[in-house]
Amino acid sequence: MSTIKSEDKDLIGKAKRFMENYYRTFDANRADLVNLFREESVLAFEDQHIKGKEAILAKLTSIPECHHEIADFNCLRHCTPGSMLVFVCGQTWVGGTKDKAHAVLTNQTFHLMPTPQGGFYVGTQIWRPFDLNKIWISSAAPPMSASAPAPASVSALPMATSTSPASVSALPMSAKAGE
Repeated sequence: MSTIKSEDKDLIGKAKRFMENYYRTFDANRADLVNLFREESVLAFEDQHIKGKEAILAKLTSIPECHHEIADFNCLRHCTPGSMLVFVCGQTWVGGTKDKAHAVLTNQTFHLMPTPQGGFYVGTQIWRPFDLNKIWISSAAPPMSASAPAPASVSALPMATSTSPASVSALPMSAKAGE
């Protein structure tokens, strides 16, 4: 078993702080994300591939009001010097405050590229939200809402109400894959 080098720990800490700032800004005022992207940045959102900071910002600001609760960040040094791959999982409430919004599972992967000033920008972002309503509708279960209790077939899914990292890993693979 190998240990993480101190320079990797510093880079991982910097990447986590960048991601915390990203989600805080996303939830408060997405227009302020403009400086976190470049013209060569790419966003893969569901089946769309969007290139360039203005086009990415237009897509992100078109999404209804959101609130994120991030359960876990996984950071890994990439082969490009100073860059990081970051996998993020958690929940996003779309369409208002947490108690009135529609919850989706959030899985995002970021390729963070170094800036000359020592920070990062988003080189590539892959965002694939998983809507539990769509997953379970195919099983004839009624849709879930933030205020209604989950039907029996869904109540075992910890992400319906919990955001702990243990809850994320306890999610059945079939639910993660959308089966």
